Amino acid sequence: MRLRHLFTGLVICFFVTPLCADTPEEDDLELDDSATYSQAALSLSSDRNKNRTLGADAAVALNASMRLLLGVSRITSEATEDSAATASESLNLGVSAKFGDEFSLSASYDYWGERESFSSKGGSVRASYSSQNWTLSTSVGASHFQVADLGVLAEQGNSYQSFGGEIGYYGLGSFGIYFGATTYRFSDSAKTLAVVFNESDSIGAQTLASSFASTQKYLGVAYYGDGWSLDLSGTRQFALLDEVTYDSVALTLSKDLFEAWAIDLELGSSRSTDSDSIFSGGLTLTYVW
Repeated sequence: MRLRHLFTGLVICFFVTPLCADTPEEDDLELDDSATYSQAALSLSSDRNKNRTLGADAAVALNASMRLLLGVSRITSEATEDSAATASESLNLGVSAKFGDEFSLSASYDYWGERESFSSKGGSVRASYSSQNWTLSTSVGASHFQVADLGVLAEQGNSYQSFGGEIGYYGLGSFGIYFGATTYRFSDSAKTLAVVFNESDSIGAQTLASSFASTQKYLGVAYYGDGWSLDLSGTRQFALLDEVTYDSVALTLSKDLFEAWAIDLELGSSRSTDSDSIFSGGLTLTYVW
């Protein structure tokens, strides 16, 4: 049983920037459409700096061609000499539909924010094609953000759009390879606000500004065995404000435990052009029915 788990992308994104939390169309709501089933996953990840993510996802089959998608997560970080403690939540709610054996379409509502501090709300649509050896997908999204303690300034022109795509080839025997990229487009006023956010005394504004990215690219290779798989992926993300580049590498072992249970174990490392490497680990437990 080969599963494409709901949290494949979340751990990688968490150790780059929180912007990924409100863009589930990239990875974390994707399902294998070879059969009609439902699945739920619980995920936990942490890094050396005691940043932690706890999340849960579910994809419930409504009929032979439609699924209801739901994802929630909480990201926390402890206070350091340079920053205050933060705690943010994300919510993804959507639906996916198959059109024959090769085409599918999904749409979702996405929220990411910190209570009484900042929020980012939006929506996304993803179209996918899958054949015996190839997978292709494209996505588009739009979001609106605000910061509660900056008053009317935070309400002006605060929006951005995302455009992404992924291609994968799985005709190499037991091996597969995939590549994807996402571009984020901010309005001129949103860029100005991002600078204001970054220089303000508001922790929420600083957290939001630090998540803004111009582009994100990732490349991965996977090996599929009998009831298990091994995936090695790398992600590069370019920050919008200070031109910092964030790089991360993740190695994920996926194993079927029983007939309806599977587990993912992930080890990763991330670094930026102005910081040292941060090592991380994650675990995802998935149940299928």
